[in-house]
Amino acid sequence: MDHVIPISRGGSHTRENVVPACRSCNSKKGDLMLLEWVFLNAGALARSGKGVRRQLRVA
Repeated sequence: MDHVIPISRGGSHTRENVVPACRSCNSKKGDLMLLEWVFLNAGALARSGKGVRRQLRVA
């Protein structure tokens, strides 16, 4: 599971803030907010043709 707004940045353990994510994707995202991670990886996502859904594989 991953926090959309990380606990370290004021996020909570609520249902609205937690999404399924594999361990690898969760680790890559670290303490970034989801939109920050998408913005920083937009070029790689576009080049791969995989899109965000594939990059954040559901566990």
